[in-house]
Amino acid sequence: MNPYIFAAWINDDSVERDNKFSFLCLMDQLSGFSNVIVESPLSAAGDDFSVIEYNGADTQYYAICKEGNTVFAGHTTDSALTGWVMGEIPQRLLELSASAINNRTRERNFFRLSEQLSSGEISEDEYERELDEREDEYVIKCNVRPSVLDLKIAASLAPHLMDVEDTDDLAVLFSFEEAAIRRYLGE
Repeated sequence: MNPYIFAAWINDDSVERDNKFSFLCLMDQLSGFSNVIVESPLSAAGDDFSVIEYNGADTQYYAICKEGNTVFAGHTTDSALTGWVMGEIPQRLLELSASAINNRTRERNFFRLSEQLSSGEISEDEYERELDEREDEYVIKCNVRPSVLDLKIAASLAPHLMDVEDTDDLAVLFSFEEAAIRRYLGE
């Protein structure tokens, strides 16, 4: 892979203060960076600023944080970081989050339809017809073969979601093929 040169500017006032270094933290999590150095030197003018430096085999970058602004510059051949910088990871995070929400909606819809059947509001024929005619609103299909990135994103989302306790829950939530998850875990 050819090196990808990146530069970014973030106004920290536009994000929550707890997420000041969220871009760096995400790079750390996605790429397994472990040697991020954060220093807080004093400039010649007496203003405080922070310098973040990373020097790894595939990626080198510097970040300077001053007065609520952060500037990044560096280069990388790391596919996860390149994906983030190019917008692929945020897009996939959005897609997987939407899939999880839609699948939980399908579960709710199925429960409501089943309740209507058990309470006698609809007949068994109406129940079957509804499932046949509007299957996408009630049935979760686990037919997505996840990439390693998909699994990393899903694994980072799962602790923040209710009732995701095993690979079956993860598969249903994100429509992943459970066998693909098990293959990945076996590697």
